[in-house]
Amino acid sequence: MELVYGPQLDHFPFVAGHSRQTLFDPEVELLWSSSVGGQLASYRCADLSRYSSIQVCYPDGSSSSQLGLVRDFTISSNLIFTATYRGLRTYSKGCLLKDDGHKYPSLQSPMRCVVLNPFHQVQVFCANDSGQGMLVDYERFRIIRQENMSSIPDSCITSCFWNTQALVTGDSKGKLSIREPASFRELSSTCAFLGPIFDISARDYQIAVAGMSSITGPQLMETNVKLFDIRKLYPLQTIFAGGVPLEIKLDICGTTFGFSENKLLWILNNFGVLECFNISEEPVTLINSIIYDETMNTFITSFDISETGPIAFADSIGMFHIWSCTELDIEEDNHSFCIHANPVYPKEPTMPTSTVSQMIDITDIETAMLKSSFAVQQHEIVDKEPEKDWLVSLLGHHYSQYMDCFVRRNTFRRVDPKVLTQVHKIGKFSYVPVPSSYEQNGSYGWIEYIQSSNTGLAKNNQMEEEFQDSPAFRCVYTQIDLFALQSFEGFDYSLYNKSPFCGLENGLPNSYVNSVIQSLFFLDEFREYVIPLHRIRVEEEYCLMDELSLLFQMMKVGSGEACEASNFMRAFQKIPNTTALGLLDGPTAHPIALRVESFIRYMLEQLSRDEESFHMSSLEENEQNIVDWKKEFSRNLRTFSIVESLFGNRVMETFQFMNSFSYSERTHFLWSFHYQTGTNLETCEHLLQDFPKRLEASFCEETRNIRAYNEVSRTFESCTRCKYLMEPSDVFLIDCNFADEEHYLDYWFRYSGDIESNNERSSDESARAQAANRALNYGQDIPHHLFFESTSSKQENIHLSVWKVNSCCDSELSEKNIEKVYDLHFVIAFVPSKPLYDGTHSSKTWSDYPPRGHLVLYVREPTERTTDKHFSHSSVWWCINDFCITRCQSISEVTRFHPNWKLPVVLGYKVRNSSRHIPKVEVNYSLADIYQRACAVVIHPISERFLCSSTVGNHIFPSRGSYIALDAEFVEISKEVAEIHGDGSYKILKPAQMSLGRVSVVLSTTNNSDWNNFVVLMDDYIVQREHVVDYLTKYSGLTFEDLNPNTSKHRLTTLKAVYMKLRCLVDNGCILIGHGLKKDFRIINFIVPKSQVIDTVELYRLPRQRLLSLRFLAATLLHEDIQGATHDSIEDAQTAWRLYVYYQKLNDKGIVPQLLEDLYKYGREHHWQYSLEHPFVSPIL
Repeated sequence: MELVYGPQLDHFPFVAGHSRQTLFDPEVELLWSSSVGGQLASYRCADLSRYSSIQVCYPDGSSSSQLGLVRDFTISSNLIFTATYRGLRTYSKGCLLKDDGHKYPSLQSPMRCVVLNPFHQVQVFCANDSGQGMLVDYERFRIIRQENMSSIPDSCITSCFWNTQALVTGDSKGKLSIREPASFRELSSTCAFLGPIFDISARDYQIAVAGMSSITGPQLMETNVKLFDIRKLYPLQTIFAGGVPLEIKLDICGTTFGFSENKLLWILNNFGVLECFNISEEPVTLINSIIYDETMNTFITSFDISETGPIAFADSIGMFHIWSCTELDIEEDNHSFCIHANPVYPKEPTMPTSTVSQMIDITDIETAMLKSSFAVQQHEIVDKEPEKDWLVSLLGHHYSQYMDCFVRRNTFRRVDPKVLTQVHKIGKFSYVPVPSSYEQNGSYGWIEYIQSSNTGLAKNNQMEEEFQDSPAFRCVYTQIDLFALQSFEGFDYSLYNKSPFCGLENGLPNSYVNSVIQSLFFLDEFREYVIPLHRIRVEEEYCLMDELSLLFQMMKVGSGEACEASNFMRAFQKIPNTTALGLLDGPTAHPIALRVESFIRYMLEQLSRDEESFHMSSLEENEQNIVDWKKEFSRNLRTFSIVESLFGNRVMETFQFMNSFSYSERTHFLWSFHYQTGTNLETCEHLLQDFPKRLEASFCEETRNIRAYNEVSRTFESCTRCKYLMEPSDVFLIDCNFADEEHYLDYWFRYSGDIESNNERSSDESARAQAANRALNYGQDIPHHLFFESTSSKQENIHLSVWKVNSCCDSELSEKNIEKVYDLHFVIAFVPSKPLYDGTHSSKTWSDYPPRGHLVLYVREPTERTTDKHFSHSSVWWCINDFCITRCQSISEVTRFHPNWKLPVVLGYKVRNSSRHIPKVEVNYSLADIYQRACAVVIHPISERFLCSSTVGNHIFPSRGSYIALDAEFVEISKEVAEIHGDGSYKILKPAQMSLGRVSVVLSTTNNSDWNNFVVLMDDYIVQREHVVDYLTKYSGLTFEDLNPNTSKHRLTTLKAVYMKLRCLVDNGCILIGHGLKKDFRIINFIVPKSQVIDTVELYRLPRQRLLSLRFLAATLLHEDIQGATHDSIEDAQTAWRLYVYYQKLNDKGIVPQLLEDLYKYGREHHWQYSLEHPFVSPIL
């Protein structure tokens, strides 16, 4: 290590000399420091010469006063943000004051901590003494969000850290919290200490926390640093330092001291000793200690580590030191520093406050708490152990039963050391070529996928072993609350979805159906059958199959985005019996896990009826066609519905009455899993076969003493009903029977129950330990494959099918007898908001019923995007949490469950090489025919019924690729609910809900040089089926009389008909021109490919500048006065067309940039209003 000495800090009046906080500049070679006396200064790293400095705040002369402290500061690309007792202040890197927060009183309150937004270099999060957290944007000079973050009385945020994973905060009561940066909502929390937390460091998936045990009691202080997993705040390790930890830094990359394969933790204690611990392995070892010689009578006061390797620290006499790992030996005159190469174990972790104060030469321990600035009286602090280990609290009294089993702590997946040997370095950056066998998994490291030829549950491959040691919970399972955001339009969904798929928003009521809709979308046969436009019956206003077709088309087009299933939800709520079945949100709603099971049955039955109705209506012109068609499908497929072809299980029900016997065939879409029948779980192999055996037992269900109708005696009699599975469907859906409270948790939490009772009988100790260890960490598992073998039996002259199920192809189930092979295709899982199991096996009940949580979907990547036709361990799986879509770490993340993590609700298996033929009805419709059919839907002004013309009207359908202009007007069907703060800022609790009121589409009949000849393609007014609270007449031009069928003088139609017209225009390749189309498409609930959208609001805009209104552009550029007393959508669409033509002419002459500069200058001078006295001079073309 090479030591470089630097000059002393400049001594201002009454300014103490030693540094309080030291940071490397992330952009330039500067070292920043704040002193105890309130000075902020920067030094060049090359020679440690001073670059800039400023006196941020002045103390009142007392050594214990907080007025002269720079409590915390952070550095962006071009600004310095400081948290002081007088508020949040911003400086340039030349130490010029940029802003002192005078515009907002909240920013002038005493600040505790400040941290930079890693995604936006102009945004910071800060917290004050009153417990408020604020997100401040210095580009727009406003507070974006302000929340009271102190859930405990008389507490405040004392330390914070923000990385790409989450926002981490610690308060004065020892509470450590993980928060969502967009809304400050607390995702998870734990009690790290009993006193204040004064420093946090987070890297990768680890959090290091230093704090106090208590602020009252005997004079003792904490000497330990606690490590947590950022994903679920599981405690990982506790590290004891050689003294009271004052400042901590995590070095995950191991760049310091050249330990590139280890994770390092640096701790500065109250003795001025800087310790370095290796936390990659257990037990934790002390690698190095940097201390001063006792003869120098000085100590280290602050430090920082660079990502490139150097370490900078400051001492108590105002000297800076930079150490780096070089090949040079330490010179003789620098021998005052000693490096202990061998591990040195720390002293006993107790230290009185008086001794600390004497050694640091201060009178108040507050100055020693470098970044926290937490006021502590002259009491000593109690050192206590954590309340419970997380494993003990999870298992309860079962913990002692498995302590003899080999259970390892969770470790993290690391990059292969062979890859790190090829690292190339250019300045501050390092890079390495990625091997072809590695695939990137977002921010979760690198996963090497290993090909496996094993069938069933492969337990011994390397990928499975890696996952067993990884944490069982990822932060992507957290449900993101869109209502906590200021607006849906400003939400960046790309931060949560880096996949090529489209997510669904969860801001609507009944959004639990998202997981079911997305699972159906990933069934290729079903999706491609439903999407075609000619299957939609535009005359029927509410139809689930039609809305599903339109929604699937949006999800297919909107790659990497998020769409809203509002039209589907509206149709779902209008269908009868949904409220009676408890499927809708409300006081009569069932728990969400039970609702989704009922919803799948109800929706598939409804879709089957919709499909049958479509086929009947498409052949109604010729009755003989209907008869022949029914006979054909009755003979070949026994159904003419795509839903029944894919999901319909043919079931035989027999009824044994006292004197008669009857039977009937039915179709079941969802098969219930029974827990009563199991296998003898003496070995691990029996455990793996338990799920198929229980499933096989549920194929033959017998119910005694039920009342049924006897057609022979024509009365209701007691009987015995038996249900047999005759033929399983191609997509086999298994209902995990969430309602069976007595057996559900007992089965999926397998370390209790059967294994517990069979431990004494098991002679194979290793198999028992392996099964217990597996159940201890993950609970029960589901098989990857199901092999079906069919045999026949005879009962009362009826031939019945008996199906045997296995999870692996072994000697008991030979390949020649296998009739169907099913691969796992998707899993719908329930993620509880808090642990459901109370830890006692005897109760067999939920700790919180009905359980609260949300649903996530695991789905295998579609076959069109992968080369794997069937399931394999190399198949790519995706975790879909509404609009948050991430790639699964491995198949084990999909198939393993635990009551306190996630629970299965519905399992979907898909058959290989299906022999069924998907029914197709050849109907030759063109887009023009569908468009004309949608134009024929008109609301009768008196009866409010449809008038559907049988002949094609005289409606113009544009040619393919035509340029058309669109504008829409909206009405408000629910008001915005907001919370207004004292400083003028506000928080939207529920955004206003808008509904489409009018749509106008125009087409130019001439070339682009003449912009005055237009033909109106569409000018539809939409009848409202919900109560309108505000017609927004000033902005929309709509009134009550316009949308009322009894008084309207306009052409009223349905939202579905308008949607169909727009869909036909988009599918025909038309280019849509408009002003502010992004907002229009969002409210219409419509996704258009970006290549087919021309938005004039983006054409006439300078980067990072405000948007210009249509009226301002029309007045300045076209010299037209529009939107006077009211708005007209036809006029707005024509104006947008003219602006686009005008832009093309400007662009041909190359004067667009200069025009925009002049336009923005004119707008600022006249407050964005057109002035007749000083008109804007547009270029003469």
